[in-house]
Amino acid sequence: RPRMDNPHGRRRYPGQRQQPRRLRRQARRMNRISRPGPPSPCQTHARSEFEITFLVVPNPCRLLSREMLYTALTRHKAKVVILHQGDFRELQRYAHADSSEVVRRMTNLFNPSRPVEVQIRNRRFFLDGNLIYRTDRGELVRSKSEWIIADKLYAAGIDYQYEQPMMLGGVERFPDFTIVDDDSGVTWYWEHNGLLDDVEYRRRWERKLAAYRGDGILPLSEGGGDNGTLLVTEERHGTGLDSAAIGENIDALLGR
Repeated sequence: RPRMDNPHGRRRYPGQRQQPRRLRRQARRMNRISRPGPPSPCQTHARSEFEITFLVVPNPCRLLSREMLYTALTRHKAKVVILHQGDFRELQRYAHADSSEVVRRMTNLFNPSRPVEVQIRNRRFFLDGNLIYRTDRGELVRSKSEWIIADKLYAAGIDYQYEQPMMLGGVERFPDFTIVDDDSGVTWYWEHNGLLDDVEYRRRWERKLAAYRGDGILPLSEGGGDNGTLLVTEERHGTGLDSAAIGENIDALLGR
């Protein structure tokens, strides 16, 4: 049975020795050191789910990258408030590969890196060719599907502009591809929707489509509009990119 004859009132079992006072003090200090402190950035990335987050973006912000911005924009559950200096549209450039720290790395555990020199906005730098989508025309695009569409347009001899800004519904938008037919005066806008299974993505596309309609740009299936014709290709889970739909759009551009 435990004995209660020690002066501190603690239970001590037969044969149990009391630790020296020096060891007890050391144990208490170690216990204080081992208590959890503020989370590290890696722990915050894994654990944080805040109701509201505030993102402060100074200008210039030399440390900001595409990956860091993505992390900052995905830490909230209800709302994110962005406080930025300068034109908000300048953040658009972080969607491109030249703003990615991962793409700039020349380390690969399985395949040797293929440094490729690219030029974007009068800047030349090297990126890993295994991590980018570079068209036959030498430009960088966001996805493999856009890469395929761009190369097919180029192979067909169709001159296009990639993500050329335009005002749509009073807001600056970036169609995937813009093709201007100088002979007929018709402007074509090609939008590729690669994530229609995502609910929020589909809602954004529906709002963008409504803005196209409001500005007199109608889909090809409706005969086009007074201010342009909209070409659309789509991807859903399990279907992938429809090469036949790409061919039909190219035929329409060539007047076939």
